[in-house]
Amino acid sequence: MNGPDHFQEAERCAAEADEAAEYAQREGQGRENPEDQANRAAAWRAAEHARGMGLLHAMLAQAAATAMQPSQYSTGRPEIARWYEVAGVKPDAG
Repeated sequence: MNGPDHFQEAERCAAEADEAAEYAQREGQGRENPEDQANRAAAWRAAEHARGMGLLHAMLAQAAATAMQPSQYSTGRPEIARWYEVAGVKPDAG
């Protein structure tokens, strides 16, 4: 997995964490039976796990970007092209 892949995985994990947190907030509202409480707790744990994994991938993406040497800023390199792709921008022609 390279830097851009870690960046995209961090974004995916963040979205997963948001979905799990939203589910946890909705699950069992107004109902306090043990099954609803267990589902809600499991959803919060899933949200926390996804958030943690997202942070890990974000740090790895940052480390990969930081480790790139200025002499390597050639748009012809596959990883540089992937950084442009995940950022949703086109490299300068000039």
